[in-house]
Order: sequence, then structure tokens, then C-alpha cells
Amino acid sequence: MEIPNQLLEKLSWVAIKTDNSVVITDNKGHIEWVNEGFTKLTEYSLEEVKGKKPGELLQGPDTDPKHKKLIHQKLAKKEPIEQEILNYSKSGTAYWIHLSIVPVHDEKRKVTNFVSIQSDISDKKNRRLELERLLAEKEELAKQLMMSELKFKSAFKQEKNINDTLKRTINKLESTQGQLVKQEKLATIGTLTASIAHEMNNPVNFVYNGISSLDDLLNDLEGYFAGLGKVLDASKDPSTKEQAQQIGDHYEVGEILEDLRSISSEVADGAKRIVEIAKGLRVFSRTDEEQILSTNINDLLESVIILLKGNFKYTIELTKDFDTNLPSIDCYPGQLNQVFMNLISNAIQAIPKERTDGHITIKTREFGPDVIIEIHDNGSGIPSSIQNKIFKPFFTTKEVGVGTGLGMGISKDIIEKHGGSMRFDSKEGKGTIFYIQIPKNIDTRSQSA
Repeated sequence: MEIPNQLLEKLSWVAIKTDNSVVITDNKGHIEWVNEGFTKLTEYSLEEVKGKKPGELLQGPDTDPKHKKLIHQKLAKKEPIEQEILNYSKSGTAYWIHLSIVPVHDEKRKVTNFVSIQSDISDKKNRRLELERLLAEKEELAKQLMMSELKFKSAFKQEKNINDTLKRTINKLESTQGQLVKQEKLATIGTLTASIAHEMNNPVNFVYNGISSLDDLLNDLEGYFAGLGKVLDASKDPSTKEQAQQIGDHYEVGEILEDLRSISSEVADGAKRIVEIAKGLRVFSRTDEEQILSTNINDLLESVIILLKGNFKYTIELTKDFDTNLPSIDCYPGQLNQVFMNLISNAIQAIPKERTDGHITIKTREFGPDVIIEIHDNGSGIPSSIQNKIFKPFFTTKEVGVGTGLGMGISKDIIEKHGGSMRFDSKEGKGTIFYIQIPKNIDTRSQSA
């Protein structure tokens, strides 16, 4: 809007009657006239402000510099201005105004004056600022609430993770404690078994010596009776010969000699079996299970088979397909014995006692830097529903008191401690094959795992 000069006089008369603040300046922005509304709002009289610029009087420390700059730019271009701005009264009271400035032109379109109308919008502005402040506070509270919620969720998640970690730690501790208890029991049983196997040597030696002496005595008796028979055959007295024959028949001397020879042979076989069992016990119950020793896997398997032979010899056929050229490997023999005892026992127990076609095959072979052990059985197989649980610590499907007490999880841990691996294939009603692969030279890194 632009105001011609001829209207300026009329506008001044209207400005006198209005409550709004009205200021008329020259084209340089110096005040020429103000109305009473200006004086009421700013507390400045016309005499105090005449010749001065409004901005120099009314703008203060909190007036936005961007507003001042915009006004100056518009005035320099002689353009109309509409702007809200913070001003200060003579006493220093801050107030908000809606500032409207329009240029006044003469008949040659040259700007001669500016008319400024200032409406006091402090109440409206303060309410708006208060609303904006409340909205900002609300927004800040919402952000804080959101942050609190995120922190709560994070803390809850962290607490859940801690609880889960704690549960896993407790389970691991319980598992470790169980393993330690079982290992302690196995170590105690191993020491006791080794002691028993050692103590068996003396009575077995007595039996062997006695059998040897008995064989010598039987040979002497047979020689004696053979010689006596020759003497009687050479005798010319028929009654003596007949009497000797009657005595021999009465006491069944021939049968006694045959029975003694048979008993001697059976005792010798039994003593040999005891020696094999004692040897198996000594191998199986080695107390050096925490020492790496050069050991032949075939010997370890043989010792376990000897100890378990009484559990299957009448019901299950066991085939040994051992690589006779299998080299010795570095291992913990006592621990591997426990694994083989567990696997072969499981294979025996997997075949129902009423079966007459039970069969177990144990194979060994060399495979590059490793040794492979396979244990096959044609038992009932492992149900598919529990196959993924087989290697969990102390998982078992057996009744209390049945089995070695060494879980498949621990067996797998022992094999992995050797740097090896263990897996199985099983079909219900068909049987199970366990595959064990162990390096010939134990990986010392796996010992600390």
C-alpha cells in the first residue's frame, strides 16, 4: 500500500483518534509526528522523539536482530513492511507490536514520508509464546517419556540378557559340577579297579602254578597206571590181574584221570580269561587320563570288549574289523576308554535281549592324518524326535542305574578335546552308526578349549 501526499493530512487526523500507535517519519526514517497512542504505548512524548529514528529508541537487548535487519532492508528499498517485533518502552518494559510501515509519495512518485502503525499484540503474542512454550515442554516431555521408555526397554532387555546369561552360567556350572562329580567317581572307580586288577595277579599266578603242578602229577599218575598195567599184563597170576581190574573199575580210575585232565584244562582256560579281564581292567582304569600318551586304539577297544563280553557273548555277534597296521596316536587313553565303553554299552543295550540276530561291528582305519572308529549296531535305533538332544549334557533315555553314567555330551566333549569329531546316523528299527574321527597328533590348542 502506498499513500499519496494529499491523503497524509487526512490520515493524521484519523491517527489522532485511534488507540494504535501511529508514527510519521521523513523519507530518511526520522520521526516528524506521533499520536497519543504512541505516547501511551512507548511513554515517549513527541518532543522526546522528534528527529530520531524509532528503532534507536524502541528496540532493546532481546529484539531479534533478524527482525531489525529485515526492517532496515525494506526501508532502504522504500518498500511496505509487515512485521512482528519486540520493542521497549521508556521505562524498559518489553512489549510486542505488529508493525505496519507504508511509504508516502508525492505527485512525482517520490517517497517523502513513511507512516508506521504499531498495534500492541503483547497479550496475544505472550499467549502464543506461552502456548509455544507449553507445546515445546509437552514435546520435550514426550521425548523424555520416549527416551525413558527406550531406556526401560533397553534396561529390561539388558536385564533379560543378564538373566539368560546367568541361567546359562548356572546350567554350565551345574553341568561342570556334574561332570566333575562323575569324573571324580570314575577316577575313584578307576583307582579301585586298577588295585583289584593288580591284586588279582597273585591268586591267578597261584592257579597257574597249581595247574602246571597238577598237569605234572597227572602225567606221573598216567605213567604210573600205564606201568602198572604193563606189570599186570606180564603177570602169570590171572587172579591178581582180575583183582586189579576190579579195583580199577570200582574206583573208575580211567574216568577220574580223564575228568582231572578236563578240569585242569577248564581251570587253565578260566585263569586265562581272568588274566585277560585283569589286563582289560588295567587298561580301562588307567589313572593317567590327564596325560597324553602314545596309544594304540585297537588295544583300547580290545580292553573294553573284554570287559563287556559277559553282556553279549551269548546273544550278540560282535565283529572286529580292525586295521592291523593302525599306528599309535597321541591321546588321553583313560578318557577314550570311557568313550568307547559308553558307545559299545549303548550299542549292546540298543539290541533287545529277545533278539537272536543282534550284531555289532567295530571298525578302525587310518584316514590321512586321522584315525576313524566306527561302531555299528542293528538295534532299535534312536528316535528322530530326540536325535537333536543326544549330545546335550547328561541327556539319557535310560532308567536310573542303567548305563555307564557318562553322557553322550561328555563323550563328544572328550573327542573334541582331542581335536576330533563325533557324529552318528540312526534309523528307527534299523540301528545306529557312530563315527569318531581323531587326529593322530593331538591338537594342543584343543586342550585349552
